[in-house]
Amino acid sequence: MTISEELLEKYLLGEASLLEVSQVKKAAESDPELAEKLLVAERFNKMIDEEEFEELPLQRMAAASQDNMCVIQCERRIIQDMRASRRGRTLLTSLKEEKAFVDGQSDPGKEAWIRNLEKRFPKKDSEWLTEKGTALFNIGRILEENGLTATRHFMSGLDEIKKALSRHEGVIVVLNERMLLGEESNGIPDHAVCVLSIGDNSICLFNPSTGREMDEYPLQNFFPAWETSHKYAVMAGRRGSKKYNPHPKKLLKGIELPDDLNNLAEALSEFAHDTWAEEKIRKGYRYGPTTNDDKTKGPLTHRDLRPYSELTEAEKVYDRDMSDSILKLVKRLGFTLDKPNHTCPLCGKPVYLQWRYCSYCGHFLELSDFLNTKENR
Repeated sequence: MTISEELLEKYLLGEASLLEVSQVKKAAESDPELAEKLLVAERFNKMIDEEEFEELPLQRMAAASQDNMCVIQCERRIIQDMRASRRGRTLLTSLKEEKAFVDGQSDPGKEAWIRNLEKRFPKKDSEWLTEKGTALFNIGRILEENGLTATRHFMSGLDEIKKALSRHEGVIVVLNERMLLGEESNGIPDHAVCVLSIGDNSICLFNPSTGREMDEYPLQNFFPAWETSHKYAVMAGRRGSKKYNPHPKKLLKGIELPDDLNNLAEALSEFAHDTWAEEKIRKGYRYGPTTNDDKTKGPLTHRDLRPYSELTEAEKVYDRDMSDSILKLVKRLGFTLDKPNHTCPLCGKPVYLQWRYCSYCGHFLELSDFLNTKENR
């Protein structure tokens, strides 16, 4: 089946009817050249649509050190520095295993340590924590396991780090190691370091790659290296004493939802209200013109225990704000609400047309990577 240039142009401009769209897609099934044209156009349009922001590298892995364990060495350093109380299984099962781990020796103790780690974390998480490195969203899990509280921040700043250090908190940042050394790089965040102190023109870090207790780097190298992770930092302090001052909305600046997702946000708002109401009713609440949370003063009541459609616009704000923020965050993190039709040729994980890099392994995605997936063969 062949199609005319006029029909193809209408399709690419989004002016084709449903029947014409069907004709174009049917023709592409037997015409590889046409299929490639459509894929190029689709990927280009998706990239243009996403130009106003870059997705946060939530699933990027910090791995640029011996055995891809830079994050674990940073967390171990913080635990030692803070002398945190260790609960449950110890971070390292014996001094021998600890030495084998630090020295990178081929020693049975290291394998035993990894197995011990896998017992403490779900398999999907322990994979990131060993051979492949650690995904950004998992940084701090060992600190939490050992009695500390970790908070994770994109778009941090030096002032925030200085305040954390002044409170004797441990700080891990993710950056591009080659850029930290002043070298040219692809700009992918691939390494974790501990921040020890900050001067006027330099910064002191614990860099697991060097094997030294401390290294000093120019701030002019540190800033662009840190920018690759959108200034991602994990700050850890003792439970009950760590300052908690969240600013989640700053991650959503510039994110707009298309009309179909705005409709989804409203559906999620109603679902959230119904879920809240179901839990309240389970606990013995019923509707009342005023809210009463004290059983000694009469029946438990809440003024919002009524159908979502009966709430005033002002009363719907909380649910709407929450669902809207969640959908914007999903978009900010580089996900889309559709099933991906392609997989990364390097790691086999699902990838989307608008991605420039695979969020799982960092592979630069060429057009050929989308053309050669099983579904397109």
